[in-house]
Amino acid sequence: MTQNMISDFPNEHRVCIKATLGRTRTAGYYVEVNRDTAKKLKLTKWAVIAFEHPALEQNETLANRFQSYLAIHCQVRIVDGLDNKIIAVDQTLRNALGVPFEIFKSSKSFASYPFYLMPARRKFWHWIRTGSSSIFGVRYLAFRTKSADVADIEKGYVRIQTEVLKTLGVQEADDLIIERPFALVTDGLVREFEIGYTRLSVFGASDRMLDQRKSLQKDYRDRYPNAQEILYNYDCFISSESLTEGGKQERGATTLPEPDVPPVFMDYDARNSGVAQYPHNGTADYLTPLMVRRSITSAICRESIQTGMTFGIALINVTLAFTRGIDPISPSDIVFASVISAIITIALLIARLRQQV
Repeated sequence: MTQNMISDFPNEHRVCIKATLGRTRTAGYYVEVNRDTAKKLKLTKWAVIAFEHPALEQNETLANRFQSYLAIHCQVRIVDGLDNKIIAVDQTLRNALGVPFEIFKSSKSFASYPFYLMPARRKFWHWIRTGSSSIFGVRYLAFRTKSADVADIEKGYVRIQTEVLKTLGVQEADDLIIERPFALVTDGLVREFEIGYTRLSVFGASDRMLDQRKSLQKDYRDRYPNAQEILYNYDCFISSESLTEGGKQERGATTLPEPDVPPVFMDYDARNSGVAQYPHNGTADYLTPLMVRRSITSAICRESIQTGMTFGIALINVTLAFTRGIDPISPSDIVFASVISAIITIALLIARLRQQV
């Protein structure tokens, strides 16, 4: 392991992972733990899964990487019946950590891999914003960072695949909330994570841009590393004795890389956001997974014209309905009609925004 890499997690936080069996509708992805494990690891609503991926130590192009692990945050669900030290993890979270599906599904020795489940927290106002956003409907998606095109540098926005915009419930020029867990180190060990965020506008990444990036990854591997090839390279798992050479050939892994989480194209300022506050963390690079959701404030502003029209129509109708035959209309009648109209408008706005996710 290179000298400038930072890892070192407390051994009591090391866990074995398995797949979640069911799926309930939640605002984001989650891990399942039993009550005793949650109490012992001091887990509350949020946690971080960290994985010391074998490629980070074996790949020469990663020699200057600041951290020797990949980390992604998620929600915690308490499920009775799970064994201590065993956690169930959503597949999207496993993909974000670079865990190949075929190896995970069939390997008997995967339990020995260095996964760590750490407590995570949010700053107070971030917690308030996240909680209030859930009223209007929130969907988190996992992404992996990519460097921005030259034309997009220093513009204050990011790009994602156009078809993914609808999944997030956003349109071009809307704002995204991009979240990343930052390690908090005490006595040389990572004891906890704090979830930081940045707010940036988003535009679609065209097919031309995506095709061009694929060509650059092929022709200029050092400048544009291919995270898919690095993380899902079965050779590094063979070296770690999680897969045999025969098993690799059976899965056709030499020519068919596994699908990764979608990319988000960000310039250096965006990828460096928050690092100054957390000295034990480096700039997000081409392997760093992130959680992304829409900005509710931005979505409400987008709907403001329709919201204003709805309020005006509701105000007129409520006023007529409750003051029919009263002449003249008193100030209290106007206040009452305004309050009822506002409630109707907000309810319709919440219903519309929740339907988008």
